[in-house]
Amino acid sequence: MDKPETDNDETERWYRARLETDPDDAQTIRLFAIFMQYTRKDLDEAERLYRRAFEVSPTDLKIIGSLARFLSSVRNEYNEAERLYRTGLEFAPDDARLNSGLAFLLERARKDYDSAEHFYQRAIELAPNNSMNQFRFAEFLHHVRKDYTAAESFYRKAVSLRPDDDYLNSQLAGFLYHVRKDLQDAGQFYRAALELDPNNPNTIDDYTSALLEDGQVAEAAAIVDRACELSQQTNSQAGAIAVLYQALIRRLSQEDDQASLKTLKSRLAVGFTRYSGDLENHLASLTTKLCPQDQTLYQTLGEAIFDEQKVGDLETIERWQQIQSLPPNSPTS
Repeated sequence: MDKPETDNDETERWYRARLETDPDDAQTIRLFAIFMQYTRKDLDEAERLYRRAFEVSPTDLKIIGSLARFLSSVRNEYNEAERLYRTGLEFAPDDARLNSGLAFLLERARKDYDSAEHFYQRAIELAPNNSMNQFRFAEFLHHVRKDYTAAESFYRKAVSLRPDDDYLNSQLAGFLYHVRKDLQDAGQFYRAALELDPNNPNTIDDYTSALLEDGQVAEAAAIVDRACELSQQTNSQAGAIAVLYQALIRRLSQEDDQASLKTLKSRLAVGFTRYSGDLENHLASLTTKLCPQDQTLYQTLGEAIFDEQKVGDLETIERWQQIQSLPPNSPTS
């Protein structure tokens, strides 16, 4: 949950007061930059602070790594980021974070896969209990090398190191389902991810669609019914996805989907923060048994849940025009 804005204001005042007292405190500058990047979303100010920290302490490995990651992931300034990583490794060749950061850059930006693999392996050698190093190498082996046996081993290692990480659990689940075609094994990790974060829209979508594709309709219904119950008091993308699947399951089962669609109409009218995902692709596969009008309705609903600009397109669909909205916190069953 995000901190209240008043708390963020107080935190920012604390950083500024601290730097008035000691303007060359490099670690405070770096932490303030992280705060401005991730909490305030002020990327220009974050960059200024990262660069100021580097100016004050150009050999500090944490500062080098923080600036390099920002330049690579936010600004796409790969040349400068790579120079920073390599400079840091000249000072400290055994720094696992710098090895991992350079590996990621070489993979994603340079497509220099052999060098990337070398630095991934070096990072794991230096920090074998770092779950993110294990996970990144698993992704590399999965998507680049297509070495699924090795990838699975590293995915599982990452989860074993951080079993309370919903993202790692969901990524292992996705691998097991989409690559291994083993929904039974994947299910335990999908369920673990949902226990850890029941409002994650992508996990709800991925697991529900997997269950429906496998013909496990009752199990899928149980997942979305619980998600709908948990999201009644708040309007969120996860709740909208759950209500959409609840309606779709009823439609596919030749039951009345009106109550769910009414609630979804209200959720879309109020709005919510949107994230990217694969819902549209899942719906394209799952709605093939519906009549053409319902196919269009459900696929357009999927688009609207991920793109606010698509909400208006629903008003051109006759069935949607006839649906009267309900309050977003109304029960859907």
